[in-house]
Amino acid sequence: MHMMFGGFHLPAAKDEDIARIAAALRDKYQVNRVAPGHCTGEPAFHRFTRIWKDRYACAGVGSVIDLP
Repeated sequence: MHMMFGGFHLPAAKDEDIARIAAALRDKYQVNRVAPGHCTGEPAFHRFTRIWKDRYACAGVGSVIDLP
């Protein structure tokens, strides 16, 4: 999957659950880029940023995300 957009709804999730979800997106579903919305939550933002680095985009209101 090239890119996954949207709210992941993880603000109350435990760190181990966020880690498991992020690993599944990366490894099982082979998500190349992510663009989480505000309801994803800060803990998941930090985890996703560490995993996807420059392939992470913030999908906030007014964001423009270029697709190939």
